[in-house]
Amino acid sequence: MSKLQTESDYTQAMTRLLTLMDADLLPDSTEELTFNRLATSIKEYEEEQIQPAQVSALEALRFRMEQQELTPEDLLPALASAQHVAAILQNQQVLSRSEMTKLQQRFEIPFAELKAILPTKPMNEAK
Repeated sequence: MSKLQTESDYTQAMTRLLTLMDADLLPDSTEELTFNRLATSIKEYEEEQIQPAQVSALEALRFRMEQQELTPEDLLPALASAQHVAAILQNQQVLSRSEMTKLQQRFEIPFAELKAILPTKPMNEAK
């Protein structure tokens, strides 16, 4: 299988891969070899051509809250007050380093994600 060049090539490869996924492939068969080559080509195409979605730390926090069915009150041990939690969730205040560490430990949100995207100044102060 040659390198995927276009979105059409990618779509065709995905279609073929999905078909092979549903088949009972015999070890070392031509179909298994085709499956492995398609999977490799698709992975290479995705790494080169498809840009990962940019997710803000706030979105990551909200997503984690949704996944774990957390409420703003569940953030209180890490963020001290209900008013501060509300301000963080409304993107009006910045997390401190210790708050980021607490959130990372408690909810397994990577520190780099939390630090990277949240505003450096509260929104009402930024000019």
